[in-house]
Amino acid sequence: MKCTQCGVDISQFDVTCPACGAPQQQISAPSAPASQAAYDDALPPVRPVPPKVGSIGLWIALLVVLIAAGGVYEQTLKVVGQIQPADLSGDQSTRMAQFQASHDACDAMEVMVAQADQQMNATDFKDALGTAEEGLTHQDACTFDSKPAFAGILTSVKAISEHFLLRGDATRDMETANQLLEQCQQETSEADQVNVRNCSQWLGTNRMYQQQWADAQ
Repeated sequence: MKCTQCGVDISQFDVTCPACGAPQQQISAPSAPASQAAYDDALPPVRPVPPKVGSIGLWIALLVVLIAAGGVYEQTLKVVGQIQPADLSGDQSTRMAQFQASHDACDAMEVMVAQADQQMNATDFKDALGTAEEGLTHQDACTFDSKPAFAGILTSVKAISEHFLLRGDATRDMETANQLLEQCQQETSEADQVNVRNCSQWLGTNRMYQQQWADAQ
């Protein structure tokens, strides 16, 4: 701003002109509204933004996904044990206990399959036989779709080990193993394709051993 007396440039906060000393008129700040209502009236109107096309459908779809995810999450919590059996009803608690028992049994069989396979590759038939027999003790408790694969491979290891150790009934056990492996090959779900391939390989190996045993007689 300029001095009202001499016209030099001065700050709006100067009470007097630094050049001529003439008093200056201050610019007063706007007074606040007397009430909240007056303040609200002083604000510019806010125009509502209409929803974009398709946004309502998007929110509905998201809500459906969240509801479905909530159900899956609850089931996941039950599986991992974050929901304790005491928190479930009688039937739910029983089913949960059965599921957990089957899960543990199948896990034990899977571990024994890998261990027995390594022992077979090392021609350690004594330990392989023991591992196979231990793994088959979990067969009744395991009710998952992977059961025929695990049981078939373990029974195959048992039969082959029995043959080399001259123990048990290798011929009978080999037939049992082949039946389980053939059952495993009938699995059609994508998740079981690895087991199907393993079963096919073991079945081919068993057929080879059976032919060798027949030729040796």
